[in-house]
Amino acid sequence: MASGYTRVLKIVLVLIAVGVVSPARTTLAKEVEKKKNPTSIEVLAGEILDGLKRRTVGFKGNLKARWKGGWKVAVWPFDREPIPIPRKLAQSWNEELLDALVKGTPKGYTFVSRTDLETLIKEVEGMDLTGQIKNPVAAVAGKAKVDILIIGKMLTVAGGVNLSYRAVDMSGAIIATTGKQRIGLDARTVSASKSSLTMDAAIEAAVTKATALGENLESVRVSGIRYAGSGIQTPFGRYVVERFTDALQDKMLDVLAGNSLKVTDAMMTRSKLIGLRGVDVTAKTVEKIISGQGEGDYMLSGNYWDLGTFVRLRILLRNSEGKGVNWSGRILRASVPAGLKLLPSDRELTEGDNHGYGPIGLDLSSNKGHNPVFRIGEKMILLVQASESVFLNCFYRQADGNTFKIFPNRHHKDAKVTGRSQFQIPNDKMGFDFKLAPPTGSERIRCIASDNDLSTFLPPEIGQRDLEPIPPALTRNLIRLYRSQPNVRVSEVSMSVTVQQ
Repeated sequence: MASGYTRVLKIVLVLIAVGVVSPARTTLAKEVEKKKNPTSIEVLAGEILDGLKRRTVGFKGNLKARWKGGWKVAVWPFDREPIPIPRKLAQSWNEELLDALVKGTPKGYTFVSRTDLETLIKEVEGMDLTGQIKNPVAAVAGKAKVDILIIGKMLTVAGGVNLSYRAVDMSGAIIATTGKQRIGLDARTVSASKSSLTMDAAIEAAVTKATALGENLESVRVSGIRYAGSGIQTPFGRYVVERFTDALQDKMLDVLAGNSLKVTDAMMTRSKLIGLRGVDVTAKTVEKIISGQGEGDYMLSGNYWDLGTFVRLRILLRNSEGKGVNWSGRILRASVPAGLKLLPSDRELTEGDNHGYGPIGLDLSSNKGHNPVFRIGEKMILLVQASESVFLNCFYRQADGNTFKIFPNRHHKDAKVTGRSQFQIPNDKMGFDFKLAPPTGSERIRCIASDNDLSTFLPPEIGQRDLEPIPPALTRNLIRLYRSQPNVRVSEVSMSVTVQQ
């Protein structure tokens, strides 16, 4: 008869065989600690691998992974969003990260190649006019080819960028979040073939590029020039818009034989909004509509990054088919008018353009598009659409710091929203308007979708009240409160609202 010790040993061996208990192994993080001079990428890879090793999915999850050959992990490419550095450089960082991850891969994990991931990306929907996919987790969740995405983030700092990553599984749960590693950049690294220009020369170069559209350019619909990663149009962004459109109008007088170029805000008409209610409308469709339907209509948008001695600026003119021109270049920081604010506040900068990376596809836009710029007195209508029927909660943080739950509300108490059908807040049945009022500044909207009604499980200040200020301690932990509920799928999306005179 086998001893108790032997029986225990056999059980452990069986569990190891199906991947439930992993044998001890040296992680890359420990190897990094032993190295005298680990690279920034190696440090980040070690932190991700520690998160993967600590990940617990239960007995069933391990058996399922064992059955299909383990968990598949992919590094999301940086070229799905605007970045302040050449794409080849960003790609090299991801490739270095992938190499480091493969060397220290915990048992049960395999990594998807960049080529295979690019093939998968081509199959998914959700890209806007610039080719950006705002929620990569929701985009690939239904394809069953990737279990975990590693998503990078860059924040510019003087003389370089802060690089970080997070690993997210298909339920939206965050498995690992790395610290920030500062990577220094010089002018040659960021754009070796271009010299820095003065502010005036940069505007002139961008306008010259735009006039290449010739007579096809009849009107410009302004969306905004935003500080990259924050979604906010700062005073510098507004200054660039005004300088660019004024100079472009002057230049186009000759091209259009004396006819002036029409410049308006990119905004959806009321009749168009009414026609879209309850219709399957993607974020890309909204961008198309506000860019204009005529052949000569182009939407102006762009981003910029403050890199210390210079500012990297990117300006795009796109029509409803995504065709047009773009200009990018470096502006000498010293040539920017004194006193012109370039950076958002610390709070706005760290929030960024958060899309929650959840398993439910969730689009949030407005009658002026995503991350809109409104003037005081204008009315805002939110456009929300989920990939499936969900329970929706939306919150609005004003420039004064107060946060309110705006949906569901006393005028529309049912949180259930039909999937693949555009829902507008407010609509004609709700007894309020979003009329932008002073002060000017940055405001923020967050919408959280879940596959179950959580109103009775949340604190009453969130689950039961509406259109009243929420205690700051609760607003700081909103998404954590939702994700802490068991057996619930949750996605979050947010956007900035810039209010100006």
